[in-house]
Amino acid sequence: MEAHERAFLALGFQWKDISALKPLPPAWWRLPAMRQAKAELSTLVAAEIAKGHKVWGFKDPRTARLLPLWKEIFHELGVRPQYVLAVRHPRGVMQSLAKRDGLPLEQSELLWVERYTNALSYVGSEIKAVVHFEDWFTRPLEQAMHLIDVLSLPWGGDDIDLTEAVQAKVVREFRHDEERQEPQLRLPITEQLYQAMRSAPLASDWRESLTRVARQARMVLANSRAIVHFAQQQMEKRISELTAAIGERDNALAAHGARIAALTAALGERDSALATQGASVAALTAAVSERDSALATYGARIAALTAALGDRDAQISGLLQGAKDAPIMAK
Repeated sequence: MEAHERAFLALGFQWKDISALKPLPPAWWRLPAMRQAKAELSTLVAAEIAKGHKVWGFKDPRTARLLPLWKEIFHELGVRPQYVLAVRHPRGVMQSLAKRDGLPLEQSELLWVERYTNALSYVGSEIKAVVHFEDWFTRPLEQAMHLIDVLSLPWGGDDIDLTEAVQAKVVREFRHDEERQEPQLRLPITEQLYQAMRSAPLASDWRESLTRVARQARMVLANSRAIVHFAQQQMEKRISELTAAIGERDNALAAHGARIAALTAALGERDSALATQGASVAALTAAVSERDSALATYGARIAALTAALGDRDAQISGLLQGAKDAPIMAK
């Protein structure tokens, strides 16, 4: 639920953080930073109560860590919750988180142990039923009838109706543990805790048995070498990631430097070419100017010659006219 995510963020926490490595402060659910998250969750519950439904519920793995907050909300609103422990094999959870979120298997195993240890520690004696994820695919009718019985849920249909109703809700694609080889568990307590929850309804004191196993799991989480190993792995992974990132940035800077040098050289070449072209243009302009001056001189010379020709033509014309008139005078 998004409201759960906001509650974690108010504490500077993420759902995938491990409390043994990043513990929550004492009485965290009563800190001022949690007031808004608590108000939001209380509003959600009040809205469900206002609808008038006799039975309603929700499922979110984050609830296990936030149970102290939820118990206070239920108490203040007068809600009497019936807790159902939904169990999934740790290997299936590890594969699901690896596929969906890319989490390391060690981290997912520790998260699995911590979530169920939290649930059993906070409400172990109040758990009404234990249901198993895998059983929804193999024996859905039997598990649904068990829930109806222990929770006194209203149901007026027959077995066929109930089977169809359950099958309409079960999505086989969510069963990632069928897709590849199951990973190995690192902590013996993981298998012990799972087997205790798997066989819970078969023993008369199953709640006490689960509480004992959860207590052992808490001790393991507090002292487990797996946590130290995981922390070291995460640190080494982070160092490796940062080193790779620095290398990538250095390569990018070197590439940018080479690009800048190439562009600078190209600009130099263009500047030289422009200077050469400028000199050529200046020389051509001077040559054109010289030719213009020569043409002007030639034009003046032609004009002078034309005038001289005109004078000579006039002289010739005068001489011819004189020659024509001479005989007449002689007579």
